[in-house]
Amino acid sequence: MSTDKKAESEVTRTVIEETAATGGGTAVGLAVGALVGGPVGAAVGAGAGAVTTVFVKGLFARTGEWARERADRRIQAFEHEIGEAVMKSTPDGPAPRSEDLAWIAQSEAFSEVVFQNYRRAIDALDPSVVPALARLTWLYKGRSPDAFFRSWGRLLEELSAEEFHALREIISAVVQYDAPCKVVPWMSQGRNEMRLSKIPGEEPVMGFVPGAGTRRALALIEAHDLAYKPNYARGSQIAMSGNVQMEPTTCKRVLYVVGATTVILFPAKYDREPLKE
Repeated sequence: MSTDKKAESEVTRTVIEETAATGGGTAVGLAVGALVGGPVGAAVGAGAGAVTTVFVKGLFARTGEWARERADRRIQAFEHEIGEAVMKSTPDGPAPRSEDLAWIAQSEAFSEVVFQNYRRAIDALDPSVVPALARLTWLYKGRSPDAFFRSWGRLLEELSAEEFHALREIISAVVQYDAPCKVVPWMSQGRNEMRLSKIPGEEPVMGFVPGAGTRRALALIEAHDLAYKPNYARGSQIAMSGNVQMEPTTCKRVLYVVGATTVILFPAKYDREPLKE
């Protein structure tokens, strides 16, 4: 019996040949074909390959454009904040005189500082830390990168927006407390708190209600060796409490970098077990 309809095998062969001719037969397409199975599956797979090729090319074209725009926005924010910082004093001294700026611009050490944080600004998890990276850069206008610069730069690069805000709260609280202190997550009357107490001793104890991300911010301070006195193995209670020791002199320098935020400290006491994971 005759028919005008092509045999299924012929249709399949035609689709595969046309797809192959346009470079559409991809691994993804073949996988689709294998799932469907048979001659029709081969045709479906080849067709899916063509669609997949278009999809992947379009996806990477859009991603590349987005990445360039993302980098441009961060670079502009970084450069703007450097310009703002030039006009202001830092914890290490007053703003430079105009005749000093030419020397700073030609400094190989400062070029290295700029380069390292320039990359961190582009790669940072969240754009909110870019101005902080710029201020950290300007803080090192007269010297080479050291452990403080590298550690705080890496920490900032790893923070989400909420963790960056939590870090600002912690640093602001320690500066306000104005004494070497332990910073300990606490649970009191069903509420999460952050407690500060002097080193040595536990009085006076002050607390504040932390925002989200505080535990991770504390963990990163420890992980990057930025605590005043790191806690080594001294018992399971201390190891599990999230206890971090900090001191105000260093925190004042960090506060210039991250920016102060309002923290309301209230009197507290260690009346309960510290918060555990």
